[in-house]
Amino acid sequence: MSLLFAQRHPELVKAVVIGGVWANTKEEVYRYMSPNGTRAMIPGLRETFRGIGGRDGMAGSLHRAIRDGVAGKSLIEAYMDSEGIQAQTDVPVRERLVSPVKPAPGSRFSMAGTTDRWARFAFIESEMMWRGERGAWNLGFRFPSALRGVPLVVIQGRYDQVCDPMIAVKVYDAWPGDNKLLVPINTNHAGMDGVPKESLKAVGAPNDPATVAAFKRALLIHMGSGRHMIDAAIEEVRQGDGRRLD
Repeated sequence: MSLLFAQRHPELVKAVVIGGVWANTKEEVYRYMSPNGTRAMIPGLRETFRGIGGRDGMAGSLHRAIRDGVAGKSLIEAYMDSEGIQAQTDVPVRERLVSPVKPAPGSRFSMAGTTDRWARFAFIESEMMWRGERGAWNLGFRFPSALRGVPLVVIQGRYDQVCDPMIAVKVYDAWPGDNKLLVPINTNHAGMDGVPKESLKAVGAPNDPATVAAFKRALLIHMGSGRHMIDAAIEEVRQGDGRRLD
């Protein structure tokens, strides 16, 4: 959405800082949503939505099921869990983490009738991906020359199972001008939360709060943290007033 805004309203843009770049192409949707895409890397995840079928591809079938209330809240929870598992570096992936969804009659989704933020998110995102799956709506890689003087920072996890890292490279290469910075971080889509207490305990590591906090801070510095880096990049371009990125 940030890139679409920059393309359509370059005169209103001072700088662009993005992380987890998504262009909504058919290839990206297949890579992320298909049972034979990145979901094959998570035990049991390719079977989670096997019962949600139809004449559409996976994104279309999921969107229609969410829209029609198939399986109700359990479908929403499975949708969110399956994304979270692929988005987070620290999630263990040695066992099934999401149960298969069993279709059941439900009430048709109403954006105005629900206050559930995750139901809204699942409905909006699945519709976006359904459009991408059909080739009906995707980001173009042509940016107006008016953005030539606008700084760009692209922050991307190298092992992102949600967003293809090479899409970030394409955006970086296509951006006009040379005041731009590509920042690959050694994580997945959502950065790191740190090693769970159970794992630390299992290896006999110190478990006092101060040591654990210092350990997590070292991990964030070593591996990178998408959230902190985005904040830092925004502050840099805010204070830089157009100066060259480095």
